[in-house]
Amino acid sequence: MATARTVRTIAALAVVTSLGACSGSTTEPGNPTPSATSPTAAATPSPTDSPSASPTATPADPGTNHVPMPAAEPSGWTRVYAADSWTEGTLARDFTAYPSPWRDTSRLGRYVGLADVTVPGGQLTIRLHSDAQGPRSTALQPLDGRAQLYGRYSVRARMTSNGPGFRTAWTLWPENGRYPAGGSIAWPDGAITSAPSAFVHWASTPGGKDSFTQPVANSGWHTWTIEWSPGTVVFLVDGRHVGTTTRLVPSTRMHWVLQCETEPGGSRPSPRAVASVQIAWITMATRD
Repeated sequence: MATARTVRTIAALAVVTSLGACSGSTTEPGNPTPSATSPTAAATPSPTDSPSASPTATPADPGTNHVPMPAAEPSGWTRVYAADSWTEGTLARDFTAYPSPWRDTSRLGRYVGLADVTVPGGQLTIRLHSDAQGPRSTALQPLDGRAQLYGRYSVRARMTSNGPGFRTAWTLWPENGRYPAGGSIAWPDGAITSAPSAFVHWASTPGGKDSFTQPVANSGWHTWTIEWSPGTVVFLVDGRHVGTTTRLVPSTRMHWVLQCETEPGGSRPSPRAVASVQIAWITMATRD
């Protein structure tokens, strides 16, 4: 397991300071409308003939990440946090979480702090399930990079579930809690059992949003990236362009919340439903 690399530029906050963040993301899964800038279609590779005598490759273990954390950020960005291995000690040092008994976005579940986050083999793992009080949710907040104005945010993750009812909504939320005036940005956002969408909720009191869909399923390992710059938000998956918007882009300081919770607008997850979110590495950067 590689050694975590962390650059601390912002003092860690021990508690969640923005009461507005307790409402969670207001992003809406379902049938998003693409923004004025449509996603770029990925080129289809030309098929090649394989010799019939070639041995059949052994499939990779789907539970193992095979893409290492990049050594540096792309040009124009300065890294402020990077980690690809955690211990119980660094988990508590690097993150806080929405506390119990805050209700999650749908109000069907409750946040439980860091209680359902473990670090098997150094990998962050969030377990979503139910107990006698109902569904348990986790909203993980990195402490470094908090309250940034613009940034680049990447997570290498895999998500699985044995039934419907749980989702991710990894959201940049206004540090001052002023929503919808401050807007928000979310990616990936949607049910764990389906392909997620990307959202920019406009920085506008009347509200409104731009959104993008993509065909990548959560069950494989993917790198989810938000690039938030003055007047522009770009969404990437595995380095491929998903969408860009320039309309009413948020321009206030934001904090990043990795919400793993029950689905808004749906029914309560079955008591037997269990979902898992595995995180191999996380990077954050500021705009140069």
